[in-house]
Amino acid sequence: MSTSVSALSELPAIEELAHAHRPVQLAVLGDLVHALSATPAVTHLLVRGSLATGTADRLSDVDLVVAVRDE
Repeated sequence: MSTSVSALSELPAIEELAHAHRPVQLAVLGDLVHALSATPAVTHLLVRGSLATGTADRLSDVDLVVAVRDE
């Protein structure tokens, strides 16, 4: 008989709690950063607001400043 152990059950309790309450916007932000950083026109990405300060909750917006080349 084999048992499967999820990755979350291997985390210490505080990390598991932090992961459970992690704002879902971080996944969206990660996707945006991945897509935008692959674009040669983009020179800088800056996260602002509650996501940047670590005070975001599930209702927070994503404040992302994107700098591009002026060509």
